[in-house]
Amino acid sequence: MNRDKLILLIPDLFWPTKVQRLEGLRVPPFLARLKSQAKGSDESRVGGLSETLFGLFGFEAGGDDFPEGAVSYYGEGGEPGTHCWAYAPPVHFIADKDKLYLVDSTQLNITEDEAENLVAIFNTHFKQDNLSLVFKQPNAWYLKLPVCPKIKTRSLESVVGCDVGEHLPQGEEQMNWLQVINETQMLFHSSDVNQSRNSEGKLAVNGLWPAGFGSLPKIKTDIDVIYSSHILAKGLSRIANITRCETPAGIDEIGLNHKKTIAVFTDFQVSKSEVELEKWYDSARLLHEGLLRLVDKMDGKAKKDIVILDCTGGVYNVGRRVLRAGIWSKLWF
Repeated sequence: MNRDKLILLIPDLFWPTKVQRLEGLRVPPFLARLKSQAKGSDESRVGGLSETLFGLFGFEAGGDDFPEGAVSYYGEGGEPGTHCWAYAPPVHFIADKDKLYLVDSTQLNITEDEAENLVAIFNTHFKQDNLSLVFKQPNAWYLKLPVCPKIKTRSLESVVGCDVGEHLPQGEEQMNWLQVINETQMLFHSSDVNQSRNSEGKLAVNGLWPAGFGSLPKIKTDIDVIYSSHILAKGLSRIANITRCETPAGIDEIGLNHKKTIAVFTDFQVSKSEVELEKWYDSARLLHEGLLRLVDKMDGKAKKDIVILDCTGGVYNVGRRVLRAGIWSKLWF
């Protein structure tokens, strides 16, 4: 008989060990033991948090994009209708020799007035192409168009920290969308918004990253409840009509009364985007302590399997033996 299951999605769980200049990093004992016991699973999806969430909700994209735009917009209370949508957050592009990198919108502190002005500039310019931007919050924008293009895109989260040139849209309409991205850069570069930001020493909002084209899908799932504040999770839970709770302060605050529970924790992902090793280390300590308390709560109750997915293909089964590993120390280099 299958036991109840708690699946923890923790993107970028091991990100510092993949940074070349930090090869001497000493991984905390708990994470080292966890990593040594990694296993493959059909529940794992390589490609990032968005793809993993879609997979857990039983959605298979095939050769097309996962419809991140339509689902996220729906999660924010929007009504996508029958249109095609893409998630198109504002970004800051940085040229470094022969490579191009980006800073995502969460690091730009965009105001509502700035968002309104830049969206208006885009919509005026691309009106004849039937492209329009809308937003519910200043750092999360959505692109609306009548028909989905024949391209395959990469989600923003999978591009952060990588060479943008290796993750550009691919497919029949690739050149059209590269032109949209380039024209948007030129539009935004000369805007009053960015002139003002530059004078204040802020990073310019000099582009968009459109990805996740598609219309609103129908979804059925065996998930009972999801704990997440992520806008995509909000949309998926709304479509599937399941209970969604905000991400708790600690893993041990997750309820244990459901057969299949999903919980998303993005603290490690935030530490990666900010390149903050201290934050990563603290997140690892809190994860360890929270899991110990959670396992203690299960004593004397119906047992629940705990699985961690790192959203890059890593699957980790959590048990007392793994959790006993290690005395915490700041001597981790």
